[in-house]
Amino acid sequence: MKVLVLTLVLTLLLQGAPLAAADLSLEIPSSVQGQGGTIVLGDAARIEGRDDLVRKVSSLSLQADDEGRLSRQSVIDALQEAGIGGIKLRIVMAESVDVAGVGTTAALVKALAGWPWGLEASPVDLPPGAQPQGAPTVRSGDPSMTLRLRLPDGSERALPVRLTWYQPAPVAVRSLQRGQIIDHSDLTLRTVRRDSLKELPFSVENLLGCRLVRDVPAGSPLTRSDFETLPLVERRDRVVLRARSGSLVVAASAQALDSGALGETVRVRNLESRTIVDAVVVGPGVVEVR
Repeated sequence: MKVLVLTLVLTLLLQGAPLAAADLSLEIPSSVQGQGGTIVLGDAARIEGRDDLVRKVSSLSLQADDEGRLSRQSVIDALQEAGIGGIKLRIVMAESVDVAGVGTTAALVKALAGWPWGLEASPVDLPPGAQPQGAPTVRSGDPSMTLRLRLPDGSERALPVRLTWYQPAPVAVRSLQRGQIIDHSDLTLRTVRRDSLKELPFSVENLLGCRLVRDVPAGSPLTRSDFETLPLVERRDRVVLRARSGSLVVAASAQALDSGALGETVRVRNLESRTIVDAVVVGPGVVEVR
């Protein structure tokens, strides 16, 4: 079956204006697994793009047609129905793909682990009528586990299961050097295979302003040990203090009384009123009252 690469500019209007978005890439294999003919896009596709888009698209559910197939057009329709428009969309998939049997083993393991992202399990299906016994411990990233099942005839069976986990993670778009401060243009969010020995962040935004402690090759996901958090606000710094009320933003000059990294709460003194308030670090030298 010929695989096509489709590049579109979606112009879906949302309340009179196109939704601002970055490029989004989906790669869907020729056969995917679903439950009752329904697939979750994050389980079936390799997704890359801006992290808020990847998160939104990963949770979308799509329904196969009466012949058990999923078409490229149905994927596009689902994106538009979710309010995703005004983007350059790259889809790598056949005109339609098969939606295979019910992946009950993966669904059971995901529920046990509390895992919201992709998971492949072998064997795919549980024995007919089997019910899990107890609550086996499984951690995301574990390569295997054993399920204990009770069969319809009352007997019990131990079922070895091989597992492959997937999650969205920041990936270097170019070779990054030790000591470099991470910028938004350095990273993209991509669905990658999870390794239990490596803790991977889930968001690009949380890494902005961090400093790399080792070189990271292009195409490699960043792990927690690859970077360190730097304060964006230092104690005694003069900072911009912002407060929001609806669409209104008020800014004032303030002095930081604590040091803080992105997302951390610090105390600042308003230089005009001399009032001390708690504010969240939102950028270099910028804090915001929440």
